[in-house]
Amino acid sequence: MKTTPSMLILLAAILGFCWGAVQAAPDHQDLPPEARQFDFWLGSWDVNLRIRQDDGSWKDSIRSRAKIYPVLDGKAVLELWDAPDIKGFSLRYFDPARKKWHLWLNWPGANRSGSSGLDGSFRHGRGEFFSTSSRPDGTEVMSRYTFSDITATSLRWDDAFSTDGGETWSHNWVMEFTRTGPESPLPEEGGPGHTWHDGSRCDLEPFRRFEVLAGRRSGTAERRLEDGSWSRQPAQLTGYTILDGCSVLVRIQFGEEEHALRQLMLLTWNTYTDLFEASILDNRPETPLAVFFGSEEGDRIILAHKPAADTNPDRRHLWNLDDEVIRLEIQKTEDQGETWQTVVRAGFEQKSD
Repeated sequence: MKTTPSMLILLAAILGFCWGAVQAAPDHQDLPPEARQFDFWLGSWDVNLRIRQDDGSWKDSIRSRAKIYPVLDGKAVLELWDAPDIKGFSLRYFDPARKKWHLWLNWPGANRSGSSGLDGSFRHGRGEFFSTSSRPDGTEVMSRYTFSDITATSLRWDDAFSTDGGETWSHNWVMEFTRTGPESPLPEEGGPGHTWHDGSRCDLEPFRRFEVLAGRRSGTAERRLEDGSWSRQPAQLTGYTILDGCSVLVRIQFGEEEHALRQLMLLTWNTYTDLFEASILDNRPETPLAVFFGSEEGDRIILAHKPAADTNPDRRHLWNLDDEVIRLEIQKTEDQGETWQTVVRAGFEQKSD
C-alpha cells in the first residue's frame, strides 16, 4: 500500500508524536486568535486570597506568589501558584475543535493528588469556565471559575458553586492578583521549580518515582518505519520538581529546534485511583490534552491512554527510570490491547551541564 503524506500526519497524531519530515513545528501564526486570550496573565504576581467566613463575611487569609509561563510555542499557559499551605498547578489552552478553552488543574493536599478540568471562554474581557461533578449523595454540583477586572497590572479570580443547575451560586474564594514581574520562560536547566520547598507535602514513596527526571538530559529518539528500520533524531528532556513533592513537570523536545515536537507532561501519583497519572499536551495547535494512567510492572512504569472511559487503551507509554539511561517507549495497539508494537523509543543518557 502506498503511504501518502496525509497518512503520515494521521499516524503522527495517533502516536502523539510529530517529526520534521511530517510536519513543521507550529508558530504563533498557526494558532487561532483566541489562543492569545490568556496572555495578559503571563508573568509574576503577588496574590491576596480572600476566603468567605461562616458568617458570610470575607477575610484576607493567605498571601501567595504565582508565576505564569508561556509554554509549547505559545499554545498554552502554565500556572504555578505557591503559598506555605497551598500549592497549585494549571495548564490551559484553546481547543480549536471545540472552540473552547480547556483548563487542567492539580491543587494537591497533603499526600493527596489528582487532576481535573474545566471548559469555557471569554466574552467582553471576562472569562468563565465550568465543570460538573457529583457528591456522594448524588447531588450534581456545578463549578465556575471567573477571571475579571483585567488590567496590565491586576486582575480578579473567583470561584462559585451551584447545586440547582446554575440558578443560584455561592462563592468561597476570591484571588486578587497584582503584577510583580514580566513574562519569563521556565528555567532551561530544570530541577526544583516554583512551588518546591522540601518535598514534604507529598512524601509517600509513589510520589518519588518520577523525581529522577528532574534536571536536563540529552539523548536520541527513534521512530519505527514501515520496513522495520528506525529513523533517529536528537531529543532533550527537562524535568522540574513542583508542588512540594506532589508532582514532576517534564518537558521533552524531539528533533531539531526548527522542526521540533515539544511535549509538556505533569506526572503524579493519583491517590483517588491508586495509579500513576500523566497529563500530556504537545505544541501542535489541533492536539488536545491526553491523560494516561498506570502502574509499576517489573522495572517499568506503564501508563495507558483510553480514548473514552468505556474503551480499551489505544496507546501507552513505558518508562524505565532505574538505570543511568532513562528510557521511554511509545507503543500502539490495533487489536484492542491484545498485542502492542513499539513505534517510538527514546533514551536520555546523561544530565546536561
